[in-house]
Amino acid sequence: MFDGFYLFEWILMGLGVILFIALVIGFFYQLTHKRSIVGLLAFFVLDVLMIGYPSVQSFQINNGVISVEKQTDAVLSNPSNTKARQDLQQQVEKLQNRQFSDPAILASLSKAEYVLGNDQAAKETLSKAVQKNPELPAAKDLQTKMDDVAQLDSLTARVKNNPADEQAKAQLSQALNTVAQQRVANPSALLTIARAQAALGDHANAEKTTAVVQKINPKLAKTIPH
Repeated sequence: MFDGFYLFEWILMGLGVILFIALVIGFFYQLTHKRSIVGLLAFFVLDVLMIGYPSVQSFQINNGVISVEKQTDAVLSNPSNTKARQDLQQQVEKLQNRQFSDPAILASLSKAEYVLGNDQAAKETLSKAVQKNPELPAAKDLQTKMDDVAQLDSLTARVKNNPADEQAKAQLSQALNTVAQQRVANPSALLTIARAQAALGDHANAEKTTAVVQKINPKLAKTIPH
């Protein structure tokens, strides 16, 4: 429930609980000794704020994670939707500095970072998720996608270096079909797909794929693969 809290939020919550216990003891002490409890009321208000703030933050964090998952799906459905990308980027930035222990949340953040093209951050976050749960399906799926794209890149280089290598072409075509069956929105991965398409002589689709990259990140797609 409180996964992803900053240290000061944990401290605030802990102090709030301690203060609440002390206030309850003080409340009954005052009552049993027939003394006024007015002086305690201000501390009760303070305690509500101390416990309430972390609780509100917890609610916002949970909503933020759900939002990241929905926005990630929106970008995967339409990789060139710049508005959806901006919304996802803003939401990820709100969460990525928090320390999460839940591997499912880490996997969701990693997936979002990869979709946005933040490859290094995605790998680091994914590594944390895998360390906590190596069998988590979401983490395994993302790792498989990353590996498939990396294989596509190496096979494309092999075909470019030796265009007459029919075996390499067949392997590249198979790898391309594998990646094509997945939803890809990472601009670098899309550019890798475009290069593979071009290496196989499918220049029409290579240009279409590059056009998508151009909308996402013009600096990344300076030239159309040949």
